[in-house]
Amino acid sequence: MSTRLAFASSDGNRVDDHFGSAHRFHVYALNPEGAQRNAIIQCDVGEGHDSGRLARRIAALQGCRAVLCTEIGQSALRLLREAGIDVVRVTEGAAISDLLADWAAGRIGLAPASTDAARFERFLEEGWAE
Repeated sequence: MSTRLAFASSDGNRVDDHFGSAHRFHVYALNPEGAQRNAIIQCDVGEGHDSGRLARRIAALQGCRAVLCTEIGQSALRLLREAGIDVVRVTEGAAISDLLADWAAGRIGLAPASTDAARFERFLEEGWAE
């Protein structure tokens, strides 16, 4: 069975987009034999926040284990996690081939869900940008 990973990338080689403003996601199937791109998801991008656009984007990513992007807003992060899709923030320009190798080798870890109830209060104090 393969693991599907989606990369927010304008060129298919490097992760270079914020989740909400990405024009496309390159989806790879990763299995013990290697990785192969099996889809490119085109996304509509518009001005401002549009909950319908976000819902369509998340629906298109169903079946992916994780999305790798440079940044993501809190609303999108919450909705992806509710959909069972993890998010990995990576450095802008990170090579997809390197990230696939790191995932396969277990060098990319996903943080377990926090049980710290005060974390939401800290989020409010810190603020965030979408």
